[in-house]
Amino acid sequence: MLTFFRDYFNERCRLAGQESVRHHADFASRDTFNYSQNLRRVWHGTSEKS
Repeated sequence: MLTFFRDYFNERCRLAGQESVRHHADFASRDTFNYSQNLRRVWHGTSEKS
């Protein structure tokens, strides 16, 4: 039973870390006004800079 909570916690931390890196890469992007590229990164959950 505790294994479930440990696995859940680890998965949440992993996803939070990915989200943090993605957010930083999007914020640091020099293409601030390239909305289509930024939306593509958000939509697909990826960032070219991460």
